[in-house]
Amino acid sequence: YAGEAYLVINEDSLFNKKVLKLKSNLKTNKFVDFFYKIRDEITVYMNYNDFSLLRVINKIREGKYIKVC
Repeated sequence: YAGEAYLVINEDSLFNKKVLKLKSNLKTNKFVDFFYKIRDEITVYMNYNDFSLLRVINKIREGKYIKVC
């Protein structure tokens, strides 16, 4: 395998409201890191009732590219 990916779904609160929190992690293994290292973490907060997006947090590290927003 080239790496690992996880998706975790939990209930959480945001601005004192009940929300769904989806957290995704992606990580390449040490062999692939030698060629192109990936460490991505994406967190999404969704309305518990209608699944509309409330907030998205991206922490992207792919090769030399880094973006946090």
